[in-house]
Amino acid sequence: MLLCASPLGWASGCGSGHDEAPREPDTTSGSEAPSSSIVSSADAVDTDASAIQRPPPAPREVVCRVVSSSSALGALPLRARPASPPFATLAGDGGRPGSKIELGVFQGPQDALSIDHRGAAVHLRAFVEEAAVDLALAKPVVVGGFLTPRSVRIVRASKAGLDVEPKLGGEIEPVRGGLARHVTCADLTVRTALDPKTLPSSARAGSKASWVGDEPVQLSTEPETPVVARLHPKAGSPLLVVGRREAKRLVAWDTGDAVVVGWVDAARVGGAVDGESARRAPPAPSSRKASSKVSTCAAEVALFVTEGGEHVRVGEVAARTPLHSLGSEGAFTRIDAPVAATKGGPPEVALVEGAALLVETSTLSGCDTKSE
Repeated sequence: MLLCASPLGWASGCGSGHDEAPREPDTTSGSEAPSSSIVSSADAVDTDASAIQRPPPAPREVVCRVVSSSSALGALPLRARPASPPFATLAGDGGRPGSKIELGVFQGPQDALSIDHRGAAVHLRAFVEEAAVDLALAKPVVVGGFLTPRSVRIVRASKAGLDVEPKLGGEIEPVRGGLARHVTCADLTVRTALDPKTLPSSARAGSKASWVGDEPVQLSTEPETPVVARLHPKAGSPLLVVGRREAKRLVAWDTGDAVVVGWVDAARVGGAVDGESARRAPPAPSSRKASSKVSTCAAEVALFVTEGGEHVRVGEVAARTPLHSLGSEGAFTRIDAPVAATKGGPPEVALVEGAALLVETSTLSGCDTKSE
């Protein structure tokens, strides 16, 4: 599902958003959920929930939103502000298979995306580095006459569309530019497994082969045309031979970042090999720690992290989710990463070293609290 820009707001497509406010409050649910609230640490002891002020709007706006399943995104480092260090890692579905994540693309150059995740135990509104998200085109296309990218990065975005370019590793070295494309918000998605049927016909079938030698391989779109890219494969890595012409071979090579199809010298192509190493994201670690008190609240509880001497609101813990206390911090209580009571399993977020999730101690007074 993809939402695109509209003057009517996000219900009908894209709309305006801000760096510090990735998502507007849900006014239809009967409970207000501020996008981001900040409390100075110096004033924290004398502050309660009613005194929290929303920060002034930032000038940048969200011009495109991409909706994805959380399992497709994998583990993502979360930030309270676009340039802040990560405070936690969002870990897969977090016990709620099929849960969705909304990514917001800001106008202008991209350094960070807003992220809105409503899991079984916690609702988070934060930011993530654009480079950490594996974005792709919904329908694979051939660029430069030889390359089908699996992943793209956003160069610049506006209400008129997005400029994207292939995200390439060191195996592919284009010799000229011209690989960027202008696309609409609807063209953008989160990378999943590439369907072989969407690849060029020349890349779907052929005889198995392997690369020979360690020198760069010169690739061209036709046997006698200029070189369009230099390839840097490891000797013995697999590829397909899909055509032959004298001392040239038409090959299809999948690097994981992209599929290239073009002509190379036959001397660089050897015998068949089998197998290819799988590419897997590392599992997110659990943050479960020992605690002395557990509180269960009938309503959502505002969730904060400490950033630059301030307490920044990053979301809410779902109602009836156990809150494991880890100690006090002024007017706040540190809690362990929440796990939904009915789901079990690992937390939805794994805290980075030195980070903590906080709730206001005053909000726990009306909750059912027990000692462990």
